[in-house]
Amino acid sequence: MLDAMSRIALDHLRESLPDDTGDKSDPWEWYLRVREERPELLASYLVEPSRENMSPNYYVLKADPQNSSVAVLEQQEFKPDQDEARLPWFQLPGNMSGDAGPLVKRSISPGPTPNVTKQTFARLRSQAESSSPWSDYFAQAAETLERRQLRFKEEILDLGLSALDAAIKIIPEDKATCFLAFADEHGQLPGDRKDYASYLQAMLPAYKYVTKDGPPVQAKPCALCSTVDAAYPSALRGTGLNLTNLLICAEAAKRCGRIGSWTTHFQRKPQTGAREGA
Repeated sequence: MLDAMSRIALDHLRESLPDDTGDKSDPWEWYLRVREERPELLASYLVEPSRENMSPNYYVLKADPQNSSVAVLEQQEFKPDQDEARLPWFQLPGNMSGDAGPLVKRSISPGPTPNVTKQTFARLRSQAESSSPWSDYFAQAAETLERRQLRFKEEILDLGLSALDAAIKIIPEDKATCFLAFADEHGQLPGDRKDYASYLQAMLPAYKYVTKDGPPVQAKPCALCSTVDAAYPSALRGTGLNLTNLLICAEAAKRCGRIGSWTTHFQRKPQTGAREGA
């Protein structure tokens, strides 16, 4: 079943991603190459799409190049088919955990509150001080979001708050949730950046799949692609491998004209032992 589902998922990716991603004749080889060389194309698939009513606008915070004390807040039109991939937001466990990176969902309350964003700032600074490939990006984001003055619609505001907290407070959205994201000096949002996608790839398994009773297993071959890396025994527990998934998988294969190969996969003799996902 896992094999069949993975093949359908790979077919979907091959049809959805740009043609300039190289030779697609070997699905797994192609996918692993894209994952390594162009992870930003996969960032939106690592997180769940927004389900609540979203504002037709989103907002960006960027550094004022003329004044190192000022961050600039700008309003942008939110186009779901284009912008969701650029805004890969992930819900961390716990109501007071803050956000995973320089991207927040601003609620109409308004929120998140400073008590929550302080956890976000701690996470940004921790990554900025690490030796990870994305540390420079997090340092830029932290420096901008911590600035003490905010410019919005040509007015400079000093509310005694960080630029992030001030932006959350003054954003004129009282009917729907909106995204608030850091934009770098080139106008790139988190989902546009290869280093941020690499950060999500490295960080998400720890939050999603690591439990007290199910720590990762190092140097273990993945049950799907055979890549030797850290494997997460708890990963399959949350995938919902049940009759509903089976029927969805069959229906998807039928629509794609692949029902023959799909049924062949399920006629194979099942392997014994627990399977683990990398």
